[in-house]
Amino acid sequence: MKLIPKRYLKIVLLGLVAVAGLTKFGTNQNTNSLFATKSTPNLPALSQVKHVFVIFEENRNWKEIHNNPKAAFINESLLVQGAFAQNYHNVPVESGALHPSEPNYILAEAGKTDFADQTFTTNDLPSAANSTSSHDHLTYLLGKNNLSWKSYQEDVSGDDCPINKVNNYSPKHNPFVFFQDVSGNPPSSNNAYCQRHIRPLSELESDLATGNIANYTFVSPNLMNNMHDGSIGQADRWLAKIVPMISDSSTYKKDGAIFITWDEGSGDANENDPIGMIILSPFVKPGYTNSTGYSHASLVKTIQEIFQLSPLLGSAGDERTNDLSDFFKI
Repeated sequence: MKLIPKRYLKIVLLGLVAVAGLTKFGTNQNTNSLFATKSTPNLPALSQVKHVFVIFEENRNWKEIHNNPKAAFINESLLVQGAFAQNYHNVPVESGALHPSEPNYILAEAGKTDFADQTFTTNDLPSAANSTSSHDHLTYLLGKNNLSWKSYQEDVSGDDCPINKVNNYSPKHNPFVFFQDVSGNPPSSNNAYCQRHIRPLSELESDLATGNIANYTFVSPNLMNNMHDGSIGQADRWLAKIVPMISDSSTYKKDGAIFITWDEGSGDANENDPIGMIILSPFVKPGYTNSTGYSHASLVKTIQEIFQLSPLLGSAGDERTNDLSDFFKI
C-alpha cells in the first residue's frame, strides 16, 4: 500500500461558528473527563483534504485490537503509515453508554441522536415511526453546498433503497436510510435518490479506477467482515483488501483521508475503554498518536471543517469537542 505525501494544495483557512448542541447521549458531556485535554485546531492542515473516506467496524474496544497479532494488517501497516487516537470513544465516558449500533451511526452522521420528531434508541428498521425529517446531518449539508456523497454497503443489491435486511447487510449500520431526505417519507425501497447514493461495495473498485469518487464516501462492511458476527482476523483481512484499494487510487494520493473507527465498544463491562480511530492520509503524521479525548462528534466536526460545512451539528458544535486535526501536518 503506497501512501505518497502531497503538499502542494492551496491552504484555505476555515471559519466555522461553534453552535452548542446538547444531545440525549451527551446531556452531561460538558463536565466530563473527555474534555480535560483541549487540542488546538489545525485547520490549514485539514483544508488540504478534498475527499473523505469513513470506514466503520463494530463492537470492539481498542485494547482488543492494538497489538493483537490477529489484527496484523491494522498493527503492522495501518498504525505505521497512519496515525491513531488512544482516547477515542463513541460518546464521552461520563455521558453514559450509547448502545446499540443504530444510534451510534446516527451520531456519526448528525452529531446527535435526538431530533424534534425522533430519538434513536433501537436497532429497528427505518420506517415512518423510526426516521426523521430533520436536515441536520452531514449528507444534507454536503448536497446543500454542491458537494457529493455516496455510501458503499456490502451485500446490498443496488436495485433498491436498502431499508430492509438482506444477506449479511443490516440497515442499522447504514445511517443515511433513517433520514427522510435520503430514503423518503416514509422510507421506501423505491426511493431513487437513495438508490443513487447507496451502492454495493462491489462498485467501489471500479469507481476508484475511473476517479468517479464522491467528496464524502462512507464504507460499511457486512456483518461477517465488520467484527460484529465475524472475527477480528476476518475483518483485518477485509481491511487489508479494501484500504489499499482506496489508498492506491489517484483520488486518495492527491487529497484523500481515510478514517477507520468502531461504532461502539464490546460491552457494558468495558464501558470506559476507548475504541479505535485510525487516520490515513498523505497529510497525516505517520505513526503519530496522542491521548487527547475524542468522540464520534469529533469525527463529525472534522468532516465539517474539511468541507467548510456550517452550522456545526449537534455536539460537534460544542467548543469543547476536539476535532481530529492534531493528527494532520501541513
